[in-house]
Amino acid sequence: METLLTDIRHGCRLLLRNPAFTIVVILALALGIGANTAVFSVMNAVLFKPLPYSNPDHIVSVAGRFTGIGIPDDRNAISPPEFLDLRRFPTAFSDVSAMQATSYNIRVGDIPERISGAVVSASFFRVFGTDAYLGRTFAAEEEQQGRDSVAVLGYTLWQRVFQSDRNVIGRSMEISGRS
Repeated sequence: METLLTDIRHGCRLLLRNPAFTIVVILALALGIGANTAVFSVMNAVLFKPLPYSNPDHIVSVAGRFTGIGIPDDRNAISPPEFLDLRRFPTAFSDVSAMQATSYNIRVGDIPERISGAVVSASFFRVFGTDAYLGRTFAAEEEQQGRDSVAVLGYTLWQRVFQSDRNVIGRSMEISGRS
């Protein structure tokens, strides 16, 4: 401990003898610490912020791995039968949901528009602990083939395309050529 105190005293004497060097060292440390703090603050706000859902630490993404078949990214979505197995035998998850992001051509009146969206299972909103602002989300029987298609609009799309019309519920719209 005595050696440490001696080293600190010696270092302080050297810094006091050369004030220009001392100022450069202090500025370099201040800039380094300031830049590090700024980068961490941005990263913390953007990347490490918890998801805006209830219990975000309980939400996981499950993907399949297809190796050796020439697919550049070997991390892909699981197949529908695998999803049904996860749903049928819930050992690791309290609930499961499937999602496939895609884009659609929609037409409301005479105005066509290309939007981003997703095909989701009926449990999607329940898994994320969210509900519809207006109307309802999907019912389990609507997942079956041959049923009438139902769409849940995002808030921004509802505002932009439907001008926040609360009477939009139950209206028909064309999505990728289907009404």
